[in-house]
Amino acid sequence: MEKILKGILDALDLPIVFVNASHVITFMNKASIEKYRDKGGETLVGKSIFACHNEKSKMLILEGFKKLQSGLDKVLVFENEEIKEYMLAVRDNSTLLGYFEIIEKK
Repeated sequence: MEKILKGILDALDLPIVFVNASHVITFMNKASIEKYRDKGGETLVGKSIFACHNEKSKMLILEGFKKLQSGLDKVLVFENEEIKEYMLAVRDNSTLLGYFEIIEKK
């Protein structure tokens, strides 16, 4: 089943970076590896999400994570005139396993 899910995620043009509840990047699909190639691409797997974000972004991520912990499934963490960036919870029943981001263009 893991190979099937990885294949599905790799087939998407949408970059997906999964970060576990300890804020460590544990999965990147092909689109995300390409998008973040200049920051290390697949070498980011195993590193803290905070290693590639500034202090302001770190604060936004931690605030969003607290909201996910409180039970929300989708949190708006950033918005400007071009995009909306959300954090989405990944759960096993009620246990928060981690999160990933979705960027919507306006």
